Amino acid sequence: MFQRSAKVLKFGLLSLGILPLGGKLHALVDYSDKSESVSTSSAAPMRSSAPSTPVLSSSRSMPQSRSGSNYKPTGLFQFSTGFETLKIETSNGDSKVNFYNIDAQVDLPYELYINMSYYMASAGDYKLANSTSNQNGNIQAKLGIRWLEFGSGHNRSSVDLLVGGVFAEDSEFATSRSDKIFGIETTKILGVLGIGLSYEMRLTGTPEKETEVDVGSIQKMSGLIAMQLTGDIRFSLEGSYYTIGIGDENSGRPSLSEKVSFGVLTPTLNLSISPLVDVSLGGSFRSKRVNNEEELAAAGLWYQRGLFGNTVHAGLNIKI
Repeated sequence: MFQRSAKVLKFGLLSLGILPLGGKLHALVDYSDKSESVSTSSAAPMRSSAPSTPVLSSSRSMPQSRSGSNYKPTGLFQFSTGFETLKIETSNGDSKVNFYNIDAQVDLPYELYINMSYYMASAGDYKLANSTSNQNGNIQAKLGIRWLEFGSGHNRSSVDLLVGGVFAEDSEFATSRSDKIFGIETTKILGVLGIGLSYEMRLTGTPEKETEVDVGSIQKMSGLIAMQLTGDIRFSLEGSYYTIGIGDENSGRPSLSEKVSFGVLTPTLNLSISPLVDVSLGGSFRSKRVNNEEELAAAGLWYQRGLFGNTVHAGLNIKI
């Protein structure tokens, strides 16, 4: 059994729209009037991710001239890159894992959007892996559907449906399972205040590696509140609760011995420095230490945000 405390410094190009609660906390709320934008859904956190960081929903502004101060980003495409380093305390001493994250989101016609995330990881020494070179992580993809929308302007409500998956990868810092993702989220905008609730179910597959620990379904429930403090400053607070079920004990492979549950609190402060760019500062703080971290690491759950310890993050957020 090892104990892991994580200090994360993340630099990224993140979106400034309101991403799904099931994703990563990139920004806060789009306060443009309905007459100026056609609203579509657009996270997790990125997931997020894992190694790799969610708002309520995003909007698609109508294209405008790129010259002058009147230009407003359309939000049709968002891209982020980031770097994270995790400090891990093991029985053999401290070790580090570095993560290099890429997230992208594209808005599509008919109230659809696609969110994808990917990471690579490398160990600082040979305590956690057989190689210190970069290794592939898992690709995660989600299709979001804006199912319902009510109201307009600063008094809007919406319901989104999510479907996607995590794709298997043969790596020491990834899972060899192929998982399915299903989720639903709701968003309510009240003037300068945004409130969101979401639920996500991850149906785990069978690991291809014989030595990988088998786990059951992973559930995530989240709540988010976001507020425009001034014209340039926004603040959000997300609370998430995770439940990881035990694996199939009759599968003939190692399985998670007991159910795991924990909460993560993620405050984020955003400062706008231009119509295209803002700076974000924040962190994720776990409610309690899990008892079987070594089993969870052997299950390839490196992408699960907050699972192995607290993090802090800073980044540049870009909207196009």
